[in-house]
Amino acid sequence: MVAVVAGGAGNKPANPDRPRTVRACYNEVPLQEAMEDAVGTKNEWFLVGFLAALFGVVLWYCITVWRTTPSMPVYANVIMGVSAVLAIVAGCGLIALMYYSQRNGYDEPARNDRTPRK
Repeated sequence: MVAVVAGGAGNKPANPDRPRTVRACYNEVPLQEAMEDAVGTKNEWFLVGFLAALFGVVLWYCITVWRTTPSMPVYANVIMGVSAVLAIVAGCGLIALMYYSQRNGYDEPARNDRTPRK
């Protein structure tokens, strides 16, 4: 869902008497209520903060390891690039096959049209 903060337009200052609202699907909701809907409890805020800190630590570690390792030879970069392209092509092909089989009815549940034996 796309949400737009409606408080002012362009270079015009926002009206200080009107509370800031978020317009989502033609319904105006106060900004604080929209934020509470997005992340409701303190536990969720704690989880978001913890995950952001963990992401920062992992990013720092990856950058330090990347800078300390020696560079690969050219042929290894070529092999890695070709394998990445082949993996993307295989993934796109499998997704296309999934859509093709679903649209042509191959994913329908099996049905038995025969009458049962007595």
